[in-house]
Amino acid sequence: MAGAKENAVIQKATIEEIELDASETKELDQLAEETRKCGISWDDLKAELGL
Repeated sequence: MAGAKENAVIQKATIEEIELDASETKELDQLAEETRKCGISWDDLKAELGL
């Protein structure tokens, strides 16, 4: 579960809607699952996504 600092960053972030193909959706779903299971930090996740 994200901490207060991470939640504040997430809430302030602008969400841009984009179209994803099936392979991109699958990759993001796998990354999300790894994040839930392993507790990947927000900074590591942003780096992985190139944000």
